[in-house]
Amino acid sequence: MAKSDAAYLDLINQFKEHTVEKHYLALVYGPFPQTRGELTTMLGRHSADRKKIAVVQGKGREAITRWQVVKAWEEVTLLRVTIKTGRTHQIRVHLSHLQHPVVGDATYGGGKRKARLVSRRICRSYW
Repeated sequence: MAKSDAAYLDLINQFKEHTVEKHYLALVYGPFPQTRGELTTMLGRHSADRKKIAVVQGKGREAITRWQVVKAWEEVTLLRVTIKTGRTHQIRVHLSHLQHPVVGDATYGGGKRKARLVSRRICRSYW
């Protein structure tokens, strides 16, 4: 949100030039073997489900996601995620590709039913 047209245009330019850093927190399933990492892939439309995005070979758009473990439990891990590109569903697709879908994400492998199995004590111990 910008208070003036000039601020709005400047903000658009910052996103276009990739000078804005975007950081997120993501609660994902399972433990990570490393405390940090980076994934660079091509993302494009899923071949079987056109509403979904997928990691693709060749034709697609480059997507770069960096992650760092903030806190780990047996069942889930809290990650700090930084994206260098802003592709549709990028974080969700990349984490699912790493076999660690976002808790509660029904589209990319971590649906509500699975989320209910996560112990409430885990989330309470962090917050």
